Amino acid sequence: AVEDPKEEEKTPALEEPKEEEKTPVAEQPKLELPKEIKPLKIPNAIKVEAAAALKEKAAKIEKAPAAVVESAPLLVKTDINSATYGELIKLEGITDAIATKIIEYRAKNGSFKTLEELKNVEGITEVIFEKIKTQITVK
Repeated sequence: AVEDPKEEEKTPALEEPKEEEKTPVAEQPKLELPKEIKPLKIPNAIKVEAAAALKEKAAKIEKAPAAVVESAPLLVKTDINSATYGELIKLEGITDAIATKIIEYRAKNGSFKTLEELKNVEGITEVIFEKIKTQITVK
């Protein structure tokens, strides 16, 4: 009988060990963990390369605020005539007390006609007004 030469090249399938060949768990060697973990030694060339990459990322982050400022007109502005207490206190510089005063001013005087009229509210300083004027509108 002529044997097929390709038959010898085939890898036999892996078989499960027979029951008597299996080592019981109690007899298996225990793994010993190192008592001390030594830090990796990283070559200086890699450290320099990593530092350069971090500096490059930091430079990109520093430039990000300019992009945010350019897109600021796309932000939804808060209408100070209809804003709730919760919406008002989200504005930079507007405290609980100032938000309450804005609502009281509206109740007493009616809707604001201009943004500048907001300066008539007790607590709205020029500094606070400058911080929020791009975030608010009068409708």
